[in-house]
Amino acid sequence: LCVADLASWSSTKIALAGPFPSNEGSSGLAAMFGPNGKVISVYRKQNTSDPRSGSFTPVGLLISYLLIRLAWEDPSLRSLADYYRAVDLTGGGSGKQRHWDPGIYSEELRSLIMPGKPPKIPPAYIPWDEWSILYF
Repeated sequence: LCVADLASWSSTKIALAGPFPSNEGSSGLAAMFGPNGKVISVYRKQNTSDPRSGSFTPVGLLISYLLIRLAWEDPSLRSLADYYRAVDLTGGGSGKQRHWDPGIYSEELRSLIMPGKPPKIPPAYIPWDEWSILYF
């Protein structure tokens, strides 16, 4: 959603965050995401009053996200979509995360994405990989 002079709202999804072992360095993450991890969805509001907004404009975010969506279907658009992402045309923003139990996925899909079961989700964002942890 884009209101040209005010702000834009966009969605981000994380297919599976965690699970994290409950050892010294990750006890906060283990408490947050639990023993099976969590699926996360976020609706973010980006606006020009955010100090991280840089060169952000609501219309720029609309164009950037639209191009990213189209680039999933047309790989020739990916270099331009990556450029928009690299120059942070989307700006900063904030939103409330919604955590979901991995049980929202079918048993078949859970068997594919849970850690230790190929083709498990990579631990970091890999651009244009359908199994990447983050999807815009």
